[in-house]
Amino acid sequence: MLKSVTGSVRQRIEELQLAFALLTRFPVPRGKLKTRARLTTAFWAYPIAGAAVGCFGAQVFWLAHRLEVGDVPAVVLALSAMTLATGAFHEDGLADFWDAIGGGKNRQHKLSIMRDSRLGTYGVIALILYFALNIFLLTEIYERLNAESVIHVMICLAILARLSFVIPILSLYPARQDGLAVAAATPPLVSVAFGFLFFIGISTYLLGVWLTCVVCVGAAFGAVPISMMAYYYLRGYTGDVLGATAMTSQSTALIAVLIGMSVIAQ
Repeated sequence: MLKSVTGSVRQRIEELQLAFALLTRFPVPRGKLKTRARLTTAFWAYPIAGAAVGCFGAQVFWLAHRLEVGDVPAVVLALSAMTLATGAFHEDGLADFWDAIGGGKNRQHKLSIMRDSRLGTYGVIALILYFALNIFLLTEIYERLNAESVIHVMICLAILARLSFVIPILSLYPARQDGLAVAAATPPLVSVAFGFLFFIGISTYLLGVWLTCVVCVGAAFGAVPISMMAYYYLRGYTGDVLGATAMTSQSTALIAVLIGMSVIAQ
């Protein structure tokens, strides 16, 4: 019995390490896995990795706010910190996805573009729009409410962005027979359920029930269209599709937050 419990705890720890190693640049112990921990079983830990990224950005924002550097610079510094914390992992996926969709002549060409490390026009435009929109929306929340609200939103949406992976993963097949999409395919439902319970608990505490529902709907408005485009153009999802899903759902969730806060204010 004790051996079984010890093995289960060890697997959870290794899954947590896998999630942080994949989704962040935070230093974590690396080595040969001693359990059955895989990226699929580690899905429950993705939101925890997202929370760590969100908290890192929130700390930078809080420090910038305390130093009175201004609302826009504080938001820019926070987003920069979150980008550094992930090694621009998801932003790279967003850029590659739009380069492929916009520049690819057919399915195979689009998939090959996604593996090209060079950045094209569509990718540049996507990144500019993403950062410009997020800076504007977070600054609006800062000006309409307070710094504490921005911190809460950053943490919750960083968690939700990693949970948004579940929409393309559960609705599509991997577009290739290798790569990240195959390694992360079809997580156990109990792992998905834990991730959502983690998000709901944190978000309800920080944002309240109403805004938690609002951000979930807002995130879906970003994740579902990306999944539909992935199906239409690629016949499946890739790691870049997951990155694009995370970044797009985060932006649409931010728009939903601003709308939800406006409704509450009325």
